[in-house]
Amino acid sequence: MKEPPHIVLVALDAEIVRRRLSADDFRLERPIAGTGRAVHFGPEFPGEALAFYPTFLEQAVGRSIVEGSYVVVDIGSGEALGQVGTIGSPHRATVEIGYGINAAFHGRCIATAAVSAIVTLLASNGTVDVVTARTSVTNPASGRVLEKNGFGVTGREESDEGELLVWALATAPGHLAEAVGHRHPFR
Repeated sequence: MKEPPHIVLVALDAEIVRRRLSADDFRLERPIAGTGRAVHFGPEFPGEALAFYPTFLEQAVGRSIVEGSYVVVDIGSGEALGQVGTIGSPHRATVEIGYGINAAFHGRCIATAAVSAIVTLLASNGTVDVVTARTSVTNPASGRVLEKNGFGVTGREESDEGELLVWALATAPGHLAEAVGHRHPFR
Protein backbone atom coordinates (compact mmCIF):
# COMPACT_ATOMS: atom_id res chain seq x y z
CA MET A 1 0.00 0.00 0.00
CA LYS A 2 1.22 3.49 -0.87
CA GLU A 3 2.22 5.84 1.90
CA PRO A 4 -0.27 8.72 1.96
CA PRO A 5 1.10 12.00 0.62
CA HIS A 6 2.08 14.66 3.12
CA ILE A 7 0.13 17.71 2.02
CA VAL A 8 -1.19 20.89 3.52
CA LEU A 9 -3.91 23.22 2.27
CA VAL A 10 -2.78 26.82 1.87
CA ALA A 11 -5.48 29.47 1.41
CA LEU A 12 -5.64 30.76 -2.15
CA ASP A 13 -5.12 34.49 -1.92
CA ALA A 14 -5.21 37.45 -4.27
CA GLU A 15 -1.41 37.64 -4.47
CA ILE A 16 -1.18 34.01 -5.69
CA VAL A 17 -3.87 34.69 -8.29
CA ARG A 18 -2.24 37.93 -9.49
CA ARG A 19 1.21 36.31 -9.72
CA ARG A 20 -0.15 33.29 -11.62
CA LEU A 21 -1.96 35.51 -14.11
CA SER A 22 1.33 37.33 -14.84
CA ALA A 23 3.90 34.47 -14.56
CA ASP A 24 4.01 30.74 -15.30
CA ASP A 25 6.60 29.84 -12.67
CA PHE A 26 7.15 31.62 -9.34
CA ARG A 27 7.73 31.20 -5.59
CA LEU A 28 5.88 32.87 -2.72
CA GLU A 29 6.42 32.72 1.02
CA ARG A 30 3.47 30.91 2.58
CA PRO A 31 3.20 28.97 5.83
CA ILE A 32 3.87 25.27 5.14
CA ALA A 33 3.45 23.38 8.41
CA GLY A 34 6.17 25.40 10.12
CA THR A 35 8.89 24.59 7.57
CA GLY A 36 9.61 28.18 6.57
CA ARG A 37 9.75 26.94 2.97
CA ALA A 38 8.43 28.99 0.05
CA VAL A 39 5.73 27.47 -2.14
CA HIS A 40 6.77 26.83 -5.75
CA PHE A 41 4.00 27.40 -8.28
CA GLY A 42 5.10 25.64 -11.48
CA PRO A 43 3.74 26.16 -14.99
CA GLU A 44 1.09 23.39 -14.66
CA PHE A 45 -0.51 25.08 -11.64
CA PRO A 46 -3.53 25.35 -11.30
CA GLY A 47 -4.51 23.41 -14.42
CA GLU A 48 -8.05 23.98 -15.68
CA ALA A 49 -8.82 26.27 -12.73
CA LEU A 50 -6.67 28.98 -14.35
CA ALA A 51 -9.70 29.93 -16.47
CA PHE A 52 -11.46 31.03 -13.25
CA TYR A 53 -8.60 33.15 -11.90
CA PRO A 54 -9.79 36.49 -13.38
CA THR A 55 -13.15 35.90 -11.65
CA PHE A 56 -11.38 34.92 -8.40
CA LEU A 57 -9.46 38.18 -8.55
CA GLU A 58 -12.68 40.18 -9.00
CA GLN A 59 -14.26 38.36 -6.03
CA ALA A 60 -11.20 39.00 -3.86
CA VAL A 61 -11.55 42.80 -4.06
CA GLY A 62 -11.35 44.08 -0.50
CA ARG A 63 -10.36 40.64 0.83
CA SER A 64 -7.01 38.96 0.95
CA ILE A 65 -8.21 35.40 0.27
CA VAL A 66 -10.48 33.63 -2.20
CA GLU A 67 -12.95 32.18 0.30
CA GLY A 68 -13.19 28.40 0.28
CA SER A 69 -10.29 27.88 -2.17
CA TYR A 70 -6.98 26.23 -1.28
CA VAL A 71 -3.69 25.34 -2.91
CA VAL A 72 -2.66 21.72 -2.29
CA VAL A 73 1.02 21.87 -1.28
CA ASP A 74 3.52 19.05 -0.74
CA ILE A 75 5.01 19.63 2.73
CA GLY A 76 8.38 18.11 1.85
CA SER A 77 9.12 19.97 -1.38
CA GLY A 78 6.92 23.05 -1.11
CA GLU A 79 5.50 22.28 -4.57
CA ALA A 80 1.96 23.47 -5.41
CA LEU A 81 0.34 20.21 -6.56
CA GLY A 82 -3.16 21.42 -7.41
CA GLN A 83 -6.20 23.10 -5.98
CA VAL A 84 -9.28 22.15 -3.96
CA GLY A 85 -12.18 24.28 -2.86
CA THR A 86 -15.84 24.97 -2.48
CA ILE A 87 -18.14 26.01 -5.29
CA GLY A 88 -19.81 28.98 -3.68
CA SER A 89 -19.74 29.89 -0.02
CA PRO A 90 -18.30 27.36 2.44
CA HIS A 91 -20.78 28.58 5.08
CA ARG A 92 -23.93 26.66 4.08
CA ALA A 93 -25.50 23.40 5.23
CA THR A 94 -24.75 21.72 1.87
CA VAL A 95 -21.49 22.63 0.15
CA GLU A 96 -20.21 21.42 -3.22
CA ILE A 97 -16.47 20.90 -3.69
CA GLY A 98 -14.22 20.73 -6.72
CA TYR A 99 -10.61 19.63 -7.03
CA GLY A 100 -7.84 19.27 -9.55
CA ILE A 101 -4.30 18.00 -9.29
CA ASN A 102 -1.56 18.91 -11.78
CA ALA A 103 -1.14 16.07 -14.31
CA ALA A 104 2.47 15.42 -13.28
CA PHE A 105 1.21 14.38 -9.83
CA HIS A 106 -1.69 12.11 -10.84
CA GLY A 107 -1.77 8.57 -9.46
CA ARG A 108 -0.10 9.45 -6.15
CA CYS A 109 -3.24 9.67 -3.95
CA ILE A 110 -2.85 13.45 -3.72
CA ALA A 111 -6.44 14.17 -4.77
CA THR A 112 -7.68 11.66 -2.17
CA ALA A 113 -5.66 13.41 0.55
CA ALA A 114 -6.78 16.86 -0.63
CA VAL A 115 -10.47 15.89 -0.60
CA SER A 116 -10.03 14.38 2.87
CA ALA A 117 -8.41 17.60 4.09
CA ILE A 118 -11.14 19.89 2.75
CA VAL A 119 -13.94 17.64 4.05
CA THR A 120 -12.30 17.73 7.50
CA LEU A 121 -11.99 21.51 7.29
CA LEU A 122 -15.62 21.94 6.21
CA ALA A 123 -16.93 19.54 8.86
CA SER A 124 -15.11 21.52 11.54
CA ASN A 125 -16.64 24.88 10.57
CA GLY A 126 -19.92 23.99 12.30
CA THR A 127 -22.30 24.88 9.46
CA VAL A 128 -21.68 22.17 6.85
CA ASP A 129 -23.85 19.04 7.16
CA VAL A 130 -23.36 17.59 3.66
CA VAL A 131 -20.49 17.85 1.19
CA THR A 132 -21.30 17.15 -2.48
CA ALA A 133 -19.27 16.81 -5.67
CA ARG A 134 -19.87 16.03 -9.34
CA THR A 135 -17.72 13.89 -11.60
CA SER A 136 -17.92 13.02 -15.26
CA VAL A 137 -18.92 9.42 -15.96
CA THR A 138 -15.86 9.37 -18.24
CA ASN A 139 -13.54 10.13 -15.30
CA PRO A 140 -13.68 7.07 -13.03
CA ALA A 141 -10.44 8.06 -11.26
CA SER A 142 -12.18 11.14 -9.82
CA GLY A 143 -15.04 8.93 -8.63
CA ARG A 144 -12.55 6.64 -6.86
CA VAL A 145 -11.15 9.68 -5.02
CA LEU A 146 -14.63 10.38 -3.66
CA GLU A 147 -15.35 6.72 -2.85
CA LYS A 148 -12.11 6.49 -0.84
CA ASN A 149 -13.34 9.47 1.18
CA GLY A 150 -16.73 7.89 1.96
CA PHE A 151 -18.85 9.66 -0.66
CA GLY A 152 -21.65 7.79 -2.39
CA VAL A 153 -23.46 8.41 -5.67
CA THR A 154 -26.80 10.11 -5.06
CA GLY A 155 -27.82 10.76 -8.66
CA ARG A 156 -26.96 11.57 -12.27
CA GLU A 157 -27.43 14.71 -14.30
CA GLU A 158 -26.63 16.07 -17.73
CA SER A 159 -24.34 19.03 -18.31
CA ASP A 160 -22.72 20.75 -21.28
CA GLU A 161 -19.77 18.39 -20.78
CA GLY A 162 -21.90 15.23 -20.73
CA GLU A 163 -23.32 12.98 -18.03
CA LEU A 164 -22.25 13.64 -14.45
CA LEU A 165 -22.45 11.55 -11.30
CA VAL A 166 -23.58 13.47 -8.22
CA TRP A 167 -21.87 12.42 -5.00
CA ALA A 168 -22.58 13.27 -1.35
CA LEU A 169 -21.09 12.73 2.10
CA ALA A 170 -22.77 13.58 5.40
CA THR A 171 -20.46 15.27 7.89
CA ALA A 172 -22.85 14.30 10.70
CA PRO A 173 -25.20 11.30 10.99
CA GLY A 174 -28.68 11.76 9.56
CA HIS A 175 -28.00 14.88 7.50
CA LEU A 176 -27.57 13.22 4.10
CA ALA A 177 -31.10 11.82 4.00
CA GLU A 178 -32.52 15.28 4.64
CA ALA A 179 -30.29 16.87 1.98
CA VAL A 180 -30.95 14.44 -0.87
CA GLY A 181 -34.46 13.37 0.11
CA HIS A 182 -33.87 9.64 0.62
CA ARG A 183 -32.25 7.14 2.94
CA HIS A 184 -28.52 7.26 3.63
CA PRO A 185 -26.86 5.32 0.76
CA PHE A 186 -23.90 4.13 2.83
CA ARG A 187 -25.76 2.02 5.43
